[in-house]
Amino acid sequence: MSISSEELEKRIRRQKRHARANANIIALSAEVTQYEIARRSVESAKNSCETEKNNWETVVNSLSAKEITRTEIFEGEMAQKLTEYRQEAVNENNDGIQAAGDLADSLSSQITMIDNKISDLKSSISYWQSQLY
Repeated sequence: MSISSEELEKRIRRQKRHARANANIIALSAEVTQYEIARRSVESAKNSCETEKNNWETVVNSLSAKEITRTEIFEGEMAQKLTEYRQEAVNENNDGIQAAGDLADSLSSQITMIDNKISDLKSSISYWQSQLY
């Protein structure tokens, strides 16, 4: 049983197409893995940021609720100064809480972009897998 040169060329082209498709699938799969690792890292940073933000909010709320004026201990001018210091501390912490919230939002956006990239890569993998048939 002899194979015609035309049939042989057809088989060679198919093997080359399969080899190219497999090489692309392997490369794209490795890229997906790297993006998934990056996603987990960003997600972990976001969760840590949100945890710290929540902790700060608890402390600031506790600090805000404290009474400064104490009879025969902190009265008048001293109580006023302590109240001002406390308010400055609360304001600074509120700024930090806002910044932590902004950071968490930015990290969420990064996660969304990573998810989109992973989806694109998986679509490309599906395309190359279809080239195997």
